[in-house]
Amino acid sequence: GKNASNKSFGISNTPNDLKTESQAEESDETSIKRLPDRKLYLLVEDGMAWRFPSWTVDEAEDGKLSLQELTKVRLSTEFDVQRASLYFTGNAPVAHHLERFMDRALPPFSAIHFFFKCQFIEGSVNLQKRFAWLPSEEIRKRVPAGYWGAIRDVVSY
Repeated sequence: GKNASNKSFGISNTPNDLKTESQAEESDETSIKRLPDRKLYLLVEDGMAWRFPSWTVDEAEDGKLSLQELTKVRLSTEFDVQRASLYFTGNAPVAHHLERFMDRALPPFSAIHFFFKCQFIEGSVNLQKRFAWLPSEEIRKRVPAGYWGAIRDVVSY
């Protein structure tokens, strides 16, 4: 991925060059600067679907760190979000989603996803997975319907 904090901007002599550069920036989903007047959300492709960055909290971690502190650690270690300045809009999850897994090789199980709203102020994102910075209407087109149902009220248009 590209380092969003170190992107340089060229100087153009003609309006057509500026338009072309602007269009290229808008189409680069890995750039947090693609739609500067819009609120963008970070999504990653996990092999099955596009989702917000997520991870499992194991028993050894449970209760040792707040979910906000654990989020900062996991974003740094699992998603290579470095030197990030993050602002959490609250201390409680803004939504949750119950996901049921039915795999013939395993007994059925469920996972509860808790969503925290967090603003990325500055830093860099260098993911090894496919990722995209998307406005809410593009999120709706990419995520599973049940997932969208859980988050639609918390992603701003």
